[in-house]
Parts: sequence; structure tokens; C-alpha cells
Amino acid sequence: MKRITSIFLLLLVTASASVWALGGGGAGSAPPEDDTVKVTLKPLDDTSDTYGWVRIEPDKFSVGANRLDPNTYYAVYLVNADAKQPMNDKAVRKSFGDGEFKFQTKLQEPFGGEWDKVVIYRRPNGEKDDTDMVAVLEGALE
Repeated sequence: MKRITSIFLLLLVTASASVWALGGGGAGSAPPEDDTVKVTLKPLDDTSDTYGWVRIEPDKFSVGANRLDPNTYYAVYLVNADAKQPMNDKAVRKSFGDGEFKFQTKLQEPFGGEWDKVVIYRRPNGEKDDTDMVAVLEGALE
């Protein structure tokens, strides 16, 4: 029985070494090139524990955030030094009961470098009223 176990272990080690030598086993392989841009959104209030992310793919723009005020309206804006504009005509969403926020839109053309950052604004007056908006998260576009 010891001899069979020893032979089995020897075969196992030899096979593993062969796979490793041929580049298998997951080592040394680089991931394929990806056109996805990822941006971290940071809170503008130092005492806040909110956080978020932006993912820009060739045909899709996605935003997510957590620990926001629950059941509150938020809007996604693109901002540069001179202007700001909503991401699209339906950029306002209500956060879920647990404070999670998600926004996604299709891109009709490649995302340009006209904008400096993405900003999530809290809309205290609801979905249709953008007065008194307050920026809560932002992330720089590079």
C-alpha cells in the first residue's frame, strides 16, 4: 500500500510540475486589454462614510454608491471648471431603503475628455426640483 501511495504522489508532483512549466496553473498570464475606466467616488464631507464608484465602458456608463440617505433623490452630473450637466435626461434616481444608489445609461458615442469629474448631488426637494442640490460624492476623470 505504501508503494502505491508513493507512486501516486510521485505522479501527482510530476504532473503538477509539467503544468507549471508549460505556463498553466494561472501564473504568468496577463489579463486581456480592457477599455473600462474605473473611478472612485469620495465623500465631500469628511465625516461621511459614503462611498461610490463609476465604471465607464465603451458603450455604458454606470455609477453606484452606498451609505447615502435612504429613499432620497440623487442625480449624476458631469462637471468641469465652467459647467455642469446631468449625465442624461433621466439622471435622477431614488436611493434604496438601505442607502444604496445605482445609475446606468448607454453611451451612444465614446465618452470624451470634456469633463473633469463625476459628481453625485443630493436633491432635497425631490426628483423634479434641482434647487438646493448638495454635492455628496465626486470622482476625478482622468
